[in-house]
Amino acid sequence: MNPDRVKFYTELMKSLTAFILGTGAGIYSLVMSDNGNAFFLTFVTTLFALSIGAFITLCTYLDKNS
Repeated sequence: MNPDRVKFYTELMKSLTAFILGTGAGIYSLVMSDNGNAFFLTFVTTLFALSIGAFITLCTYLDKNS
């Protein structure tokens, strides 16, 4: 793999990690709040699941192609 591609994938993994941490914190705050909105919690949980899936897919792709 060339260095530019490695740099791109590293930045993508950093962005996905930050998104995963942010949505996880959002889920925690919605669950712990007294008047949490169930629809918003479902939306944030869906985003969290999709970002985890994208992160796992990216890691698997990098493992196979490096």
